[in-house]
Amino acid sequence: MTQNKHLLQQAVENLYIVFADAILAVPALAPCDDLTPDEIAPLQTKPVRSLTSAELRVFVWNVYDFAQPIDLKHFWPRLCELAAFEALGDSFYSIFSKLRFADWRRWTIQEQAATERYAMALWQVMLNRHPLEHHPHNKHKGVIEVAECIRAFGNVIDNLSPYLAVWESQQSVEALRNLAIFANQEMNGFGKKFMIGDEVWHDREAQMTQVFEWMLTPTIKEKLTRGLALYADSTFAEELSGAIHYLQDARRIYYAARAN
Repeated sequence: MTQNKHLLQQAVENLYIVFADAILAVPALAPCDDLTPDEIAPLQTKPVRSLTSAELRVFVWNVYDFAQPIDLKHFWPRLCELAAFEALGDSFYSIFSKLRFADWRRWTIQEQAATERYAMALWQVMLNRHPLEHHPHNKHKGVIEVAECIRAFGNVIDNLSPYLAVWESQQSVEALRNLAIFANQEMNGFGKKFMIGDEVWHDREAQMTQVFEWMLTPTIKEKLTRGLALYADSTFAEELSGAIHYLQDARRIYYAARAN
């Protein structure tokens, strides 16, 4: 886990290097009826790395009203840093979705690569974090959940195969439990709705299907089954058995529907 966090810190530092020119460009934020000059001022006067979560929330919440797509580059390294190591008070999905507003696939190859490097490094940390750290009522409130993370990536990244392959390769008990919890959350009640989770996948059906069909592969069932045999006497055995049950039901329903 320490190694994963180290790689994440390196990825964040790389963002500051790659986006250095954008950081130097002061964003020309327009007046906004919902904001006072004092609320906007820090975004234009403070060094980017000194901006607090509260100050950046002003940008995240009002970006469509007073900013230009290019302005996201200025704040992007700090947004990613705070999302990784602190709580921004906003969902990671909401933050990452701003990449679509910024038309990030028109960014330089280096900027895109730095963003994808960050995403993969963050993903490996999330996968191997103890599931209790994701619980909304514990001391780590604001920490990104695995489900939110993969939805956020699916909203802006077309091919999720590298992220799913990394998840499949993880050997930690934390990654196993996060897989089981994801299956329990996303596959529960599959017969009632053909969606993973909720409407956040609304215009990303290809990515949703990619995740869904990966979850239904024999490899995932085998991984959970081996885990259940290994941790049969653990306090989280029901997470594993429940995940296997929901995946079996989902697989039966899904492929029966496709056959008709």
